[in-house]
Amino acid sequence: MQFKDIIGQERVKKAMQNALGRERVPHALLISGIDGNGSLPLAIAFSAYLNCEEPLEGDSCGKCNSCAKHKQLIHPDLHFVFPTFNKSSTPATTNEFLPQFREMFAENIYSNTQDWKDKIGSENKALNINTKQCRELIKAMSYKAFEGSFKVMVLWLPEYLKEQGNILLKLIEEPTPKTVFILCSADSDKILTTILSRTQLLQMEIPSIEKIEEVLVSQKGLEQGLANNIALLSDSSLNRAFKLIEHMESSQFAPLREWLLSCFKGNMAEINKMVNSLSTKGREDLKSYLHYGMHVIRACILSPYKVNDSKLTPEEGNFVQKLSQYFTAKSGEKAYESFNNALYWIERNGNVKIVLFDLSLELKTIFKKK
Repeated sequence: MQFKDIIGQERVKKAMQNALGRERVPHALLISGIDGNGSLPLAIAFSAYLNCEEPLEGDSCGKCNSCAKHKQLIHPDLHFVFPTFNKSSTPATTNEFLPQFREMFAENIYSNTQDWKDKIGSENKALNINTKQCRELIKAMSYKAFEGSFKVMVLWLPEYLKEQGNILLKLIEEPTPKTVFILCSADSDKILTTILSRTQLLQMEIPSIEKIEEVLVSQKGLEQGLANNIALLSDSSLNRAFKLIEHMESSQFAPLREWLLSCFKGNMAEINKMVNSLSTKGREDLKSYLHYGMHVIRACILSPYKVNDSKLTPEEGNFVQKLSQYFTAKSGEKAYESFNNALYWIERNGNVKIVLFDLSLELKTIFKKK
């Protein structure tokens, strides 16, 4: 894993590169940002850089024995702690779940908390970093580096470390020489303040819609319209953007426009045809479709105020400008709420045809009142 493999985050990378260049590597770093935007690969890339046998200017070589082991997450001086759940009465530790963790990272370096829960099948079981794991961490970090120059401990999702985390304070504040702790958090407000005060914060950047769209076009080969749709629906999350690729084969603008026009005309035959067509989509596809519909409705509400933050394509902008004439602030809010309610029931496995038909009738009524 190299810095160059990670999208964006140039400021954070620069801070890490400068730390090693000045030989002032902090003993405890906190990388904080949106869940699934790259804090974990940044930590691993930094460890690879610290221990690279033939480092380049500002990055690891990616070819030496140390870099190869970092890529597979098997370097003896790279340690991990992450939340787990107890499979039995005996408290679970990270080592029991390392194979799943490595597999998840190999599949997607931008994996988030939900991906981890799905991978280990935690279902409704509470995740935590328990006392037993904390004591194993202390033991593992009490020795010198085995192969590399630095011993690195990556704490992924330290917000799951509750009061028992206080037993780590002395180690984090006064670690053995050439030891680095890297905390990768998706919600730093939930980290123990006693731990938080002992770390150097690196706040991750939130990727812009334009940046995500650019990545989808240049790296994933998507056509511009589809890339724009996915970027808009990603909530500034690279993890979500890459997942949406699996559920969106083409731009959703044309089918949404056709559906909204059918509702506007009140043509029940066309509405029924559209509902039947939409109901063949998978639930994840349909959720993305409804999210996109909410985005378009929101753009219609904002259109009279000339607020240019909806990031529409020219074709979408022209449609929104015309459609917005048939919305008042109140009716636009009602339409947005209707989409949101439909999404709520789809997420809870409601009958797709009933949910979509009900939404279509509500939209028909809203347009008629205008």
